[in-house]
Amino acid sequence: MRFLGLTVLLVTACVAPDPCAAGALVERVQELDPASTTRVVSLDFESGSAQMPKSYFAKVTPNSRQYLNPNDPRWVVPEVVTLATPTRFDVTLPRPVEDGVRFRLGFPDRRDPMCPPQPRRDEYVLDVTIDRTAGRYFHWQELVLVGAN
Repeated sequence: MRFLGLTVLLVTACVAPDPCAAGALVERVQELDPASTTRVVSLDFESGSAQMPKSYFAKVTPNSRQYLNPNDPRWVVPEVVTLATPTRFDVTLPRPVEDGVRFRLGFPDRRDPMCPPQPRRDEYVLDVTIDRTAGRYFHWQELVLVGAN
């Protein structure tokens, strides 16, 4: 009888609002050793309140320009993104940073693999801006792109 109660609990958790969407993916991001002549940008980060496992961060990918402003010349799509250490991404850009770049890193949906497939898939994005025209400016923002139901 206890097994049946556990099964009902798991099914209920999967049809409720996605519990994996709660919490921040990262709490802090900073650029390491900034250089305007390099195509590789290293980003050190601290895991956020979502407490995702390190294996989740290894699934980072370059995010497409699908959601970006095509008229902003700073936007680039990274060529390669790797989890170089458990707290550092190395991002290879199509051109050197020079005056500035904007790019996005994509992360998969956070749904628990124990839940049955859902029709909606959310996308988690780390939006990064580096601007060297007025000194040294680095900004990051985490975005959640909610999938269609």
